[in-house]
Amino acid sequence: MRQMTSLVLAAGVLCLGASAGAAVLNSADFTLRFGSTVKNSGNTWTQTENPGNSPTTIGDFTFSPAPSSRAQSGTGPKFVGGVLTDGAPVADGDVDIVGSLSDPFSSLAFTVPITASYNGAAPIDAAPTPNYRVILEITNISIYAAAESPGQSLAWDDQTAGHAQSSSPVNLLKVDSSNRNLAANYTLLAWDPSDYEQSVGSLNDSVTRTFGFPFAPGENTGKEGDGITVSGKVHLVYDTNQVPEPASLGLLGLGAALMIRRRSH
Repeated sequence: MRQMTSLVLAAGVLCLGASAGAAVLNSADFTLRFGSTVKNSGNTWTQTENPGNSPTTIGDFTFSPAPSSRAQSGTGPKFVGGVLTDGAPVADGDVDIVGSLSDPFSSLAFTVPITASYNGAAPIDAAPTPNYRVILEITNISIYAAAESPGQSLAWDDQTAGHAQSSSPVNLLKVDSSNRNLAANYTLLAWDPSDYEQSVGSLNDSVTRTFGFPFAPGENTGKEGDGITVSGKVHLVYDTNQVPEPASLGLLGLGAALMIRRRSH
């Protein structure tokens, strides 16, 4: 949200000082949830428990998270309808299990890439050189996590090249085979990261942000989790040749001044 406010202000300054400004097309809200439901050697994360997820394409915009990692254990909680609840106390097949969050030796080490794009036609007010950019806005990325050893913590990393940032860590509870299925033993790690523009070569090109967890080389701490939620929006930003009316310029300048004044108090 802070980044989006800055974008509007920057666009306003551009309009005041030049013959062209910036315009933004906004998507609807997206929310997709994933549970650890597959116990074999492949990717454990699916939408099976959450049929009410947003479609990955709404209107002219696509927002597509694709978490991956192997399964950690044959028991774990459920994540039906986006709510973490107790799972079966004994292994029950490919249903109530947890995913690995910290196995650097696996070919499916934990990662959450999120891809977004604008799929529509060129805006009618775009400049001859529109300088298209996409903001993949993440309003929430979260997971329920635990650890097999005491004293562990976990924090999200934005691993997108050139945009490194991290969430505050949360402390994790220790679990084992006797209580791994109990939802109360999993701590929610939720984050609203800062957002930013990413340039695209052409109008309908996609951008990707990648999230994961920081681990030292060779570290395997037995961290595990279930219940991933990713929410956000997609914004197409482009330059326009439209020149605001004089009255609009005055209002825009007043609005910018008020924003600056409010921030100073």
